[in-house]
Amino acid sequence: KLDLSDYKFFFLSHNFSQNSNVYPSIKKLNLSGNTHLSDYAFNRLVKSFPNIEALHLLGIPLRSSISTNENRTFLTFENVYSYFQQNQERFKALAISFDPSLSCDTQIKRLFIQSPPKLTYFHIDGTLNVSTLFHFLLVFDNTLETLIAGRLQLDHTGCQPLFDAISQYASNLKQLCVFLNTPLNLSAAQQQKILFPGISKRKVEFSI
Repeated sequence: KLDLSDYKFFFLSHNFSQNSNVYPSIKKLNLSGNTHLSDYAFNRLVKSFPNIEALHLLGIPLRSSISTNENRTFLTFENVYSYFQQNQERFKALAISFDPSLSCDTQIKRLFIQSPPKLTYFHIDGTLNVSTLFHFLLVFDNTLETLIAGRLQLDHTGCQPLFDAISQYASNLKQLCVFLNTPLNLSAAQQQKILFPGISKRKVEFSI
């Protein structure tokens, strides 16, 4: 495991740009918090770690750009999408953040559209609808063990469709942590920890 979280300006330095070493033994890479990470720096970095199975990009809000210039100064969804599609067969864990300007629902469906992922851990920080959460539980088809979803928007059906989807499509899920945009009519204790009816040892945490 290599933790390069919150290095920020390191990826703008001369030392980074001159590095050409390859580290095949590194399988977990944490880049969270590096807001200055660009497409160019990301592409150069992952070439040094050809066997990554877990990638963490929290705190780096992915944006979209119609530009094809790899030297843009921020990390784009299109670039991460391309990398993930080329390497998703070996990925077991992924954590990503979305800029508010980017449609989280649309991009998440696009991310997993080609073939079912083998992820056991997925953390998404971005506003998404409960229907999208239902969709990728169906796509994951019982492979997920941990799912963390930020800023979930509920509709009039509340959490029941989510419970139903987990019962049907997430038999291996051990923990689900959901941050809600809309307050639930629950007690403080219920908001912090809820056990699924009839599903033992499966914990759900709600934060508002």
